[in-house]
Amino acid sequence: AEKEIAELLEKIEESDKHKVKSPFKIELDEEAVKKAQEELAKKNEDENFEKVEEEKAKPIEQEGTRLNEQPRESELAYLEIISSEKATPAQVARYLYGSAFKSHLQGDSVYPNLAKELIQKLTSENLGDVIRAGIIARKFLMQNDAEQVAKILQRKDLTVEMRYTIVDLLGKLRNPRAFKVLYLEFQKAVNPKLRDKVIEALGSLGDNRAIAVFYNVITSKNTRLDTPYTRYYAIAGIARLGTAQAKKTLEYDFDIFIGRSAARHFQIAREYVGAWVDPDRIDPVPPAGVEPPSHLKSPEFYYKGTRFLIKIPLKKDSVTRKPRLLVCIPGLDYNYEEMHGMCSAMAEKVKMAALTVVFDLETFPRYWSLNLDGLRSDKRLLEIINHVTRQGGLDSREIYLYGDYEGGEFVQAFAMNYPEKIGRAAFITNKIIKPDPNLMFPIGIGATPYDPYMNIDIVRFIKTNIAYFKPKNFKDKNVDAVLEEYRKVYENLGITSRFLVRTFPENVGENFYNSKASEAIAQYLFN
Repeated sequence: AEKEIAELLEKIEESDKHKVKSPFKIELDEEAVKKAQEELAKKNEDENFEKVEEEKAKPIEQEGTRLNEQPRESELAYLEIISSEKATPAQVARYLYGSAFKSHLQGDSVYPNLAKELIQKLTSENLGDVIRAGIIARKFLMQNDAEQVAKILQRKDLTVEMRYTIVDLLGKLRNPRAFKVLYLEFQKAVNPKLRDKVIEALGSLGDNRAIAVFYNVITSKNTRLDTPYTRYYAIAGIARLGTAQAKKTLEYDFDIFIGRSAARHFQIAREYVGAWVDPDRIDPVPPAGVEPPSHLKSPEFYYKGTRFLIKIPLKKDSVTRKPRLLVCIPGLDYNYEEMHGMCSAMAEKVKMAALTVVFDLETFPRYWSLNLDGLRSDKRLLEIINHVTRQGGLDSREIYLYGDYEGGEFVQAFAMNYPEKIGRAAFITNKIIKPDPNLMFPIGIGATPYDPYMNIDIVRFIKTNIAYFKPKNFKDKNVDAVLEEYRKVYENLGITSRFLVRTFPENVGENFYNSKASEAIAQYLFN
């Protein structure tokens, strides 16, 4: 592995002067780590004492017993509660994200035992336990725990989903010593989803050796094990490294290896690694019925680093009625300008505002499934909707939603979780969420440890005004099978379904940014 890495690096390094140390690549001295832990414990104790005491005082009910009055015989009492099937969503949320749980990690005797038990939980045969332990571990384990976590990958009995969780955790721990293990995992992984996750994790380590891996993925013609996203993840991985060498690599001319879509990913990656976009930046939006000033006439804006395009009608439908909102989500082809043009034209005819949101892979690596294991794409969309509603004087109590491919997957996932927000929705994709409560979301509609509050009501979704659009000659056995599952669900329940399947006119191909396609979509959304 090291020999191949060295060979790959020779392709992209001009000279030794371009070799830069990663800001995250540190020597893990045991005494230094212990001292840092003590300082962190003291700081948290000083800053959070009052807040922790207040949280401790709040009772949590479980079968008539107050959890904060239970004897804690081991440091892992909270983990056992989280792992329990009887735990309520409120208990899980508090113990996962609340300050009360974190406060008990401060101290010399508690942390080693908790770390040991968390790593042991990661080897469980139960996938739910592994994911729950992974969620907690990435919040509370430290860099020097990565070596113990990496040893778990040597086990041959791990399922793909378990390996996925361990790889994700290694990326979150940001220890460069995990590079070799992750690289070997990338080499032997035959599951495309797992390979993509390894690429994502390598980009989080801050280790310049990963650049050679990404370079090889971007320029390789061997796509046997790759998903359509693999190159995009490699581009985002370079940006996520955040080093001087990564920035220089993104300046290279990759045009001979990439197409138009990948070129857009490169542009976004350059903006990300170059810190061109302030993650705290929130752009003002001109209100409806008002001619925007010259500096706001560009349709592109940013909200906390997330790019969005918006067109608000200059003329209101009436004096009292506020313009409604059409929200469009592009796929990973990132043809967001073309999509926004189509959505603006559709919205203009009915005097609505058109909003197109661009979720970058650097921040939202799986935005189409709501990015449950990171910064949530659904939460960010709601924030942006609230922002443009206030600034633009819009009516967003119900929104009209459209997305294609990965954007279409997002539309379905969003509609399932927020059916009350949907006026009407339309989506195009070759992956549909199954109406199976035994399959974890986003494969099915079952519970997921990533969000204990998620509770998808299949009846409410079927009663939501939403349509799946497909080309006339489109045939996919998997899609047809899932649509048949939905038909059986509403027939067995004896209800009328508002989840419709619509077919595009015969002359609409794979490019949905044309008049025939937009007419069919607009007819469903607004008529």
